[in-house]
Amino acid sequence: MSGENSSEPKLLHFFIFNTSYGQKEDQEHEKILFYHPSATDIDTQVRHVGLAEAITRFSRTFKKDGDCEAVHTQKTRQVFYQPEPDIWMVMTVGIGWISKMRDSGPVREYQSEGVQDVVLRARLIGLYQSFTLQHASFAHVHTSSGLQGLKSTLNSFVNSYLSSVDMSNGDIMAVWSGVSFLPLDRQTFLRIHCCLSLLQATFSNICHTAFFYNHHVVWCVY
Repeated sequence: MSGENSSEPKLLHFFIFNTSYGQKEDQEHEKILFYHPSATDIDTQVRHVGLAEAITRFSRTFKKDGDCEAVHTQKTRQVFYQPEPDIWMVMTVGIGWISKMRDSGPVREYQSEGVQDVVLRARLIGLYQSFTLQHASFAHVHTSSGLQGLKSTLNSFVNSYLSSVDMSNGDIMAVWSGVSFLPLDRQTFLRIHCCLSLLQATFSNICHTAFFYNHHVVWCVY
């Protein structure tokens, strides 16, 4: 065992796939619309997607009134979200642990209570809602830009989103879709305030303004 004494929850992989694609043998990779980390070899991607699809199908045997939401293991937590017909978003998070001494030596105790299904699923829903705010829906992008256009759009959007939002962590505010405000020094705040006020004064048809930076609200007037 390494000399580390603890580990925080971390995102292991996140992917989006369409169950209606890749129905023939050796074409399963066609199901994958997005996969993170992108450096993962295609065989591993296909294996993870195939397992996730099997889980969602199997769960319907017992839960006909809803979708599979999460799968628990000692070391991981996997959450599922189906935002549109045939399309699934799946995220796997490694559970944090602490090292404790036992008679046999150091042992890792996994802190499963630190990772909540409802919070992780809220992260998936939040990502999808952010996507639809810019692009309407996965189906809309596919219709307007084709399959490769959808994959390219997802690659650009999701990678940017993952770089700014900690998908593996969160609290009740993530469930409530709370808004984060960015603290600024007085001079910067006044510059932004003046800029937006000038914008509203110049264009009388603007009733409300909001300024965002790195997914944080800097200023808003409603």
